[in-house]
Amino acid sequence: RQVYVMMEGSGTLWVLNGSTAFAIQGIRYPPPDIDIQTDKAGGYAMEALLRECTLAPVAFSPTGNGVIRSHFGRFDVDGVIVEVIGSAEKKVDGVWEAPDDLKPLIRWRNYKGMRLPVLDLYYEADSYAKMQRPEKAAEIAAYAKALRG
Repeated sequence: RQVYVMMEGSGTLWVLNGSTAFAIQGIRYPPPDIDIQTDKAGGYAMEALLRECTLAPVAFSPTGNGVIRSHFGRFDVDGVIVEVIGSAEKKVDGVWEAPDDLKPLIRWRNYKGMRLPVLDLYYEADSYAKMQRPEKAAEIAAYAKALRG
């Protein structure tokens, strides 16, 4: 809720992704942290907003299993790890793809009195496939298909 209140009035592009977004959309998956995707400017704006909570400042670096790189930072907000991913690039067939335009991928969900931006589940499934996590990609895609009937 603290991050929501901080971001809601900031004017910064932000969208929940990963396990937190899955849980908000009904996939039974306990989120170990909060992942927030944004653009490059948003990553550094969030770092400024969360400065007192910094575990790792936002910096351009590879993350995960070497198939994603972004302006990445980690924060501890009252015991909850928040990871900020700015302008994520995915490596596909040895080539780095340009960051995706997040705005058309945002879906809005109401959760505990908050209107939260989450990434489209089909986009998430495609991202997990590109990150070489086919089982998770298939699980997300199946859930998205079941939701849309």
